[in-house]
Amino acid sequence: HALERGLNRAAVTTGRQAFLERVVAPLMEAVGQQWSTGSGRIVYGHFAAGMVHAKLVGMLAQPSDSGPEKPGLLIAAPAGQCCYLGAVAVAIVAQDHGWRPLFIGSDLPAEEIAAAHAIIAPQMIALSITCRVNDDFMLAELRRLLDLIDDRCPFIIGGRAARVYRACAGGHRGVFGETLHDLVDALY
Repeated sequence: HALERGLNRAAVTTGRQAFLERVVAPLMEAVGQQWSTGSGRIVYGHFAAGMVHAKLVGMLAQPSDSGPEKPGLLIAAPAGQCCYLGAVAVAIVAQDHGWRPLFIGSDLPAEEIAAAHAIIAPQMIALSITCRVNDDFMLAELRRLLDLIDDRCPFIIGGRAARVYRACAGGHRGVFGETLHDLVDALY
């Protein structure tokens, strides 16, 4: 109950982006550190992620003027990436900056993201890569996705592990970032 109250209080007393940067990111980083060092149980991380997920989805569902005339932003976490809270945060920030975000999920193969791109025809694609799991696999997935999407559709690859994959962008129109400020810059 204390976590829920704290999240609700912080969401009311700060702006949405500040809430993401000053509350959600440090909370999830601390929980992740505790899990990785063994000083905290895995269940604590899952519990906190569930509470944060519910709060972020609620924020994203708040009425906004995000009609079809707004530019579309396709958001996904590629194959091998099971963490998705950063991707939902991207959707919230994009919504606040006049975009129509569509988060399609996590752990998605390149072909599925490309299929969503073909169906939705977004103005930009955002990929969330937070964990380094298998660099060769991730690079192969990114290259396959870049080969499958239209070169005219720019993309941003963000998250804690994004910089590792910067070189694979080659001649594609892509931006790499690690912060929500990098995302905001890419949206304009």
